[in-house]
Amino acid sequence: MPSTAKLDKADAPGRGANFIVMGDLNTMGLNAAWNPKSDLDADEEIAFLENRMRSVKMVRLTKTHEASWWNGKEKPGPSKLDHAFAAEHLRFRQFDGHPIKVIGWPTLPDADAQRQWIESFSDHAMLYGEIEA
Repeated sequence: MPSTAKLDKADAPGRGANFIVMGDLNTMGLNAAWNPKSDLDADEEIAFLENRMRSVKMVRLTKTHEASWWNGKEKPGPSKLDHAFAAEHLRFRQFDGHPIKVIGWPTLPDADAQRQWIESFSDHAMLYGEIEA
C-alpha cells in the first residue's frame, strides 16, 4: 500500500491527510495467492485489511451494527462486508459509542421487516458518520 507522506506534507503541519474510505469492501473471506496463508475467513481478511490501513495511519471505525449486508436469505446470513476507515487523527461524533451509525434493515425489529426493507431499498444498510472539528 503506498505511503501518504506526500499528501501529509501538503496538509497543515502535524495533522496529516484527511482520508476516509467507506463502503462495500466485500470482506467475505478469500483465497489469497499473495498471502502466506492461502485461505482467509472473513474475520482474518478484516484483520489483514486493518493492518494494511494501519500502515498508512488509518483505523477501522466501529459501527452501531457489525453486520450491514444481508440478502434476506437463510444462508449466508448477515455479513460484515461494509466498513469505514479513516485517518487516525480524525474525530467523529459518537452514536451509541460508535463513530459510524448503521441505518436500515439491521435496525428493524424482526426478519420480516428487515426483508421488506431489503426488497424495497438494498441488501446493504447505510453507513453514516459525522466528522467533528
